[in-house]
Amino acid sequence: MDVKTAVTQPAQPDNSAGISPRWNAILLAGDRPGGDPLAQHFGVASKALVPIGGRAMAAHGLATLLAHPRIAQVTVLAQDPEGLLAHADLSPFRDDPKLHLARSGQGIAGSVAATLRALPDPWPVLVTTADHVLLDRAMLDWMFDHAGGSDVAVGLVSRAVIEAEQFDTRRTWLRFRDADVTGANLFALTTPRAFAALDYWQGMEAHRKSPLRLAWGLGPVLLLAILLRRLSVAAAFAAIGRKLGVSAAPILIPHARAGV
Repeated sequence: MDVKTAVTQPAQPDNSAGISPRWNAILLAGDRPGGDPLAQHFGVASKALVPIGGRAMAAHGLATLLAHPRIAQVTVLAQDPEGLLAHADLSPFRDDPKLHLARSGQGIAGSVAATLRALPDPWPVLVTTADHVLLDRAMLDWMFDHAGGSDVAVGLVSRAVIEAEQFDTRRTWLRFRDADVTGANLFALTTPRAFAALDYWQGMEAHRKSPLRLAWGLGPVLLLAILLRRLSVAAAFAAIGRKLGVSAAPILIPHARAGV
């Protein structure tokens, strides 16, 4: 894995402000092999540089992460992070002491795992994506406040929340006994046992848009339970965690924008 990471020891918690723990964050800003059609359409080198709201896509989430007081360090993970930060919309962040760069290798999960192993003290860490342009402090606070007690926590938004806020958006829905949910591109990894989940994800990345194939990799019994909607969201994550040897939990975020 060719991952080059510039890291420093994360700052200690600011106990005087009552803020604990201090989180690391990884912003996924790479492109899949063959390039991104959206980037090609806009004539930019990477999807992370596609202009949205007057500035490069990645600038929105990066600004939010760097400004959050509970985040000690933000690592931009991409094939060419230096090239991204040379863009006019991102270059103002280069001198921020919280910002670090990591060069990705083959695959998202493997690159995240390699980046974590290079950090002197990675836990806990939040992983999100450069296309999460609506990311805000409220979403991050919700993740940080509810990620305790599990090795891996995944941010989700229910169909009820999105429909209540009248967001007209096409989403991939995961259907459980108690709710239909969609991903929020927010993942909390809190202990070294999270590497087991990253190992599984690395083997299944080719099927990331196919929930049924992902479930099949966990075994036909769990697949059948999901198909028949016999499991609640929490029970499904608990079962997946047991299969992988980790404690896993969903975090249902009450903000529709998190699922857009």
